[in-house]
Amino acid sequence: MKKDNLKKLREKIIIEEIDKLRYISINEKSVLLRLHNDPEIIMIIFQERLHDILNEYLNTPIILSNRKSVSSQSIEILFKYFQQEFNFKNISINNLPELLVKGNILLETLINQYQYPFKKKDITVSKVFKENYNFSKSLINFFGFAKNFTHYANSFIVHGSCADLEITKFSDLDTFMIIKGNTVKSVQELIDFKILWQRSLCYLYSFDCLQHHPHMFATEIDVLCFPYHWLPPQVFTESKSLFDNQVIHLNLYKNKVLIFRSFLQLAQRFRNPDILNKTYNEYTFKNDLSVISLFPTLLLQGINIDTTKKDSFQNTIVKELDLDNIFETTSKIREEWNPSLISKLFISLRYSYIVKIIYLKFIIRKLKRNPLLLNSMFKESFVIKLQRLIFRMSAHIITTNHE
Repeated sequence: MKKDNLKKLREKIIIEEIDKLRYISINEKSVLLRLHNDPEIIMIIFQERLHDILNEYLNTPIILSNRKSVSSQSIEILFKYFQQEFNFKNISINNLPELLVKGNILLETLINQYQYPFKKKDITVSKVFKENYNFSKSLINFFGFAKNFTHYANSFIVHGSCADLEITKFSDLDTFMIIKGNTVKSVQELIDFKILWQRSLCYLYSFDCLQHHPHMFATEIDVLCFPYHWLPPQVFTESKSLFDNQVIHLNLYKNKVLIFRSFLQLAQRFRNPDILNKTYNEYTFKNDLSVISLFPTLLLQGINIDTTKKDSFQNTIVKELDLDNIFETTSKIREEWNPSLISKLFISLRYSYIVKIIYLKFIIRKLKRNPLLLNSMFKESFVIKLQRLIFRMSAHIITTNHE
């Protein structure tokens, strides 16, 4: 491909990425446009979209795997940029392993071929001590099941409140897996791995009936150039290994514009005008409350302060910007959280994807009593205060780290 055509394709890919963010200011967009200056950015975008495809493959229930893939279309332009052939017409979920194998082989070649600006980080993670979890049968059962992944993964950790034992009724089960390179470079290994992955999800919902995310993951190829904005290294430091004691080796790639983009991606949910018309049940409300709780962490990471979510709420900068005590209010709701018995019965007792979908779509009740809600929707005054807080945080990131 001619150099001019490659340049145009590169610009198109970056603009395509920025245009995903519909609700951003002129100043915010001007920061994102600096991605054009990063020579490695196309490889990183390729890595992220490949991750999205693997995420779609693993988390689509097997009974729905004949449907058309959504994520695969986003990577077609990148195959064209790297001059790779693949038939992208009507790819189903079942056909994704072939694309994933080719994509991961290419990604490994790109990372090894070029020297990208990363920092080597070795993190020691101690083995989880099961005796500390005798209060939770669901966690003990999950820790036992996790051993089945040793063939497919180099590392499998638990982090957050289930690692530091500060578990509340709001806690979900936060995990992170580093999938072996051989797993994602073999069609049959991916097929077998998905079956085990799907079986493991019942343990997440057994612990938290309102869990809103599956396992987080990266591949052994990803850690050769591991994007900081996926999962900061301080999270690994406070985690526990579900395998043996181990040292996790990361080649850390830190891009301040992409970290800011992560903040803006989170902001889209609450800048969307439809947020004022969204009706909440306990599942959707817990999800949005969890998202709100990530803003302090992303603010601090956006200004080069490495922190965990737990520590971020006490930071002076966060408190100074939070003029309406939004994080204090949401933290109190999280502390007093208690999921309903009916959600536990329908989701946790014997997890089934079909039962879960039927329950969440037709049976779960709207939330009535909540200090942030009126008629099961966010109070307009709260949304306005939250949007102003997000704007102040964004402005602080720009003035501190992008001027």
